[in-house]
Amino acid sequence: RLALLAGGVAALLCAGFAWLSIDGLWRPDAFDYAQIGRELASGHGMSSRQAIYALQLEFLKSHHLLQSDWPNLHRFPLPPLLLAAGFRLFGANDAVVVGYGILFQAATAALLFAWARSVAGLWAAAACVFLLTVNGTLLEISCSGLSEPPVIFFFSLALYAVWRQGG
Repeated sequence: RLALLAGGVAALLCAGFAWLSIDGLWRPDAFDYAQIGRELASGHGMSSRQAIYALQLEFLKSHHLLQSDWPNLHRFPLPPLLLAAGFRLFGANDAVVVGYGILFQAATAALLFAWARSVAGLWAAAACVFLLTVNGTLLEISCSGLSEPPVIFFFSLALYAVWRQGG
């Protein structure tokens, strides 16, 4: 229960930061992930009209695909899939993009709290969540719409699973 509370506090702090300082998406990669998520949510598949690399453009041209949806050949698929689910549930908007990062930041905080508490006790767990939550770079990334928040969570989860197995 304390881990969920820690995750909730982290989510509230991230949401407060986002509400006070975020005014839309500002990173090109975030735009691309959101665009692919919108395309997936509307049934057009992993595609975008975002600028792509010259070799990909040549590939599309040689296969007569320039007039169709451009398949995305270089983006990690998990963030657009998660965003598409959010867009289907809540509509396509910046709040969904920011919210998905906050959700993963909170899940990471809860996981690290539970892990640190089992290893070093309550104070160490609280310090771990505090440092994770007030880290400016992580806070900005969590509210940016990039792929890092789910990657950090799943990497932490994998490390925790290995640690639990004694390996």
